[in-house]
Amino acid sequence: LKDCFPNIRLAQVKLGRTDSAIKCRSKKLKLYYAPSIELWYEKIPIEIRSYIAGHFDGEGCASFRKRKEVMSPVLSVHVCHKPVLELYKNYFNGNLDKGSKRGNQRKIIYRWKLVGYEDVYNFILSVLPFSLEKKDQLLCLKEYIDSYLNNGRKVGFEDSFKKLSINLHLKCTQLKTV
Repeated sequence: LKDCFPNIRLAQVKLGRTDSAIKCRSKKLKLYYAPSIELWYEKIPIEIRSYIAGHFDGEGCASFRKRKEVMSPVLSVHVCHKPVLELYKNYFNGNLDKGSKRGNQRKIIYRWKLVGYEDVYNFILSVLPFSLEKKDQLLCLKEYIDSYLNNGRKVGFEDSFKKLSINLHLKCTQLKTV
């Protein structure tokens, strides 16, 4: 494992183990795991990217959620028109859930939610040039992921990274109230 680490794919082939088994064993050996993100957003047509950016500016939510010891980026959209959310899911992955009627509502609300670092990062890079209202919030999430990629992942998160995640969460929350 030490010979092929941090290349998880190479370790899978050489050792014949699953991704999670290799990560678990590497934690026990205190091996450094350098996360990587594949960029694929440029394959999405510019018309789709600009439409989704405008739609997300009006209906979307860029935020953080508590995950283990740090905050983690989340993107979501809640709307009644399901085909729009299917567009999000088709191009950026994520989960599409059917909500329930609340109170006097006649229509069902659908929710698209995106939490994977690679998908969130590609979404941000895709819509950032076109975003107006949510641009600063998206930049907070991008800064978090950039920091995560630069620092890598060891057995636990460093205190400086924990503080950064909390500060970016607070900044993102304050941007929503402006």
